Amino acid sequence: MRRFRHKKAAAIVLVGAMVLGTAGVAFAYFTSTGTGSGSGVVGTATNNIVVTGTELTPVFPGGATGTVTFTVANSGANPEHLSNIHFMSASGTGCSQALGDFSMADVPVGSDGTIAAGATAQSITETGTLVMGDTSTNQNACEGATLTLTFTTA
Repeated sequence: MRRFRHKKAAAIVLVGAMVLGTAGVAFAYFTSTGTGSGSGVVGTATNNIVVTGTELTPVFPGGATGTVTFTVANSGANPEHLSNIHFMSASGTGCSQALGDFSMADVPVGSDGTIAAGATAQSITETGTLVMGDTSTNQNACEGATLTLTFTTA
């Protein structure tokens, strides 16, 4: 019986030593301090975005407005983000921006403003509203004109 106790005690001591030995290995490491440096390159926007606005509803001085839909092209090799479309002018044969008094509020572009590299006519969901102001002068030169809309983007 005594012999069995010694074997049992020896086994317990051996298992305990293995557990402590493993724990000691698992948590043994050296710490150190130091410094380092690295470098990287960040690309720049290539300003390859071209916005095309299409307005198909006739507008009238001080009256009916037109909805402008947009497609965007990006001739660059990387995606570009479009965040805002700003109306600059509208003009057509015989119809100037000053005569037509055209306006459109800025159009903020949301989550679909990331324009894929190489896109030629990517549609975006945002729209603008083209307004023809009433200048209280004769605006007949604008009647029936096909307008060219000019925008800037950000």
